[in-house]
Amino acid sequence: MNIGIVNGGSCDIDFCFEYMKQMDCGYWIGVDSGLAAMKKLGVIPNLALGDFDSADEETLAYFRSIRFIEWEEFPPEKDLTDLELAVHRAVEKKPEHITVMGGTGTRFDHTLAAVKTMKIALDAGIGMEFIDPHQRMYLIAGEREMRREDLFGPYISFLPLCGPARGVTLEGFKYGLAGADLDPWPTLTVSNEPAADLMRVRVEEGVLLCVEARD
Repeated sequence: MNIGIVNGGSCDIDFCFEYMKQMDCGYWIGVDSGLAAMKKLGVIPNLALGDFDSADEETLAYFRSIRFIEWEEFPPEKDLTDLELAVHRAVEKKPEHITVMGGTGTRFDHTLAAVKTMKIALDAGIGMEFIDPHQRMYLIAGEREMRREDLFGPYISFLPLCGPARGVTLEGFKYGLAGADLDPWPTLTVSNEPAADLMRVRVEEGVLLCVEARD
């Protein structure tokens, strides 16, 4: 089973509608004001979750009228963000993959905090991605193969997340690496490009944030 999460960040409805066609989700979670986007997309969440301090009353009333939706409401003053709570709920269901829409937006602090929630899924051995019209983001620990035809865009960045990444090898890319140690601050691995149809990434220690981007 795959799980889709619609968060309250920026959500391009036309893009999300097209991307949904390939997601094959069996379970949906609407997070706070992300419910407004779900209404426009015509998606009924299995679970609505959050403190709902930014959701409009008309949208809330619409979804509350649908009986089978499960609701989890939290106070605004809490230690976890609404999205982090939603990712924990998704991981509990042991899906094969989690896709987050509306995870990025105008506030960088919110976007960075949202991206960090992917570590919850990574630790559980579950694939997770963030998507918007410009990029697809996911974490890499260990090894991963990538195919040129499957890339979201022509540019690929590999950024150490929350600490150094040791023994990083990039094969099949325009700018390769062999067992390199990457500290979090240099920008060496921004905007790489594929140089082969099949590429490989290996990380011996640490975690890389992979951003497949298009302008």
